[in-house]
Order: sequence, then C-alpha cells, then structure tokens
Amino acid sequence: KTAGQINSIQLHVVVDNAIPLQVALKLHLLDRAKRLLLDLPQTAGDSITIPAPAVFGGIVQSPSHTERIIQLAGTEVQQFNNASSVAYVLGVSTAGSDPVSFESTQSIRIRVWAEFSYQVNK
Repeated sequence: KTAGQINSIQLHVVVDNAIPLQVALKLHLLDRAKRLLLDLPQTAGDSITIPAPAVFGGIVQSPSHTERIIQLAGTEVQQFNNASSVAYVLGVSTAGSDPVSFESTQSIRIRVWAEFSYQVNK
C-alpha cells in the first residue's frame, strides 16, 4: 500500500531489560542520508522508561518487561514511510546506591513491530 492509503500506524515497542540499570529509550527514524525524520516518543524530553530488573547482591534475578504502543497518524505516517533506518538511543541510570555487577549473559532486548490501518476501497 502507499502512504496515502494508510490511515494510521500503531508501533508496538517491547523491551526486556536484564542489565542492572534503569533504561530510557528513544527511537529516531532516519532517511537514507541518516537525517532525522521523526523522534518517538515525540514529546520533548519524553522517552520509554524501562525499570531496572530485580537485583540481589548486585546480580540480576529476573528481567523487567515494558510494552508501549505509539500511535502515528497524518504527516507522521508519511515520515514513517520515508524512513529507511531506526537509531535506538539509550540512557541508563542506577536504580539505587548499591553497586551492580555486569555479566556477559545480561542484555537488553528491544522489539518493535507495527500495525497498519489502511483504506481498501474508495
């Protein structure tokens, strides 16, 4: 379908955090020349906050899980359609004053998928 036929887009952002830090995530949609087309979430200073997982003795016990849906409509659909890549910007902070340990088995898993609503017949 063409961007003109798309009414709206729902972006699903799913993050599993298994590092002992709180994470703030921002997505930058970029064109082929790597120029910024659209920030997601769009509100200035807004980001998707993923809490630090459960930590005991500096070791992650279980990952934290966050899901967020971002609605796109109007000109945002065109900007999304013109994007050729996504840059993930992560900010991290410790959840408390206790020291944390990092291990090679720890990770942050980010999944983004989209649902499109479009017009079939005019």
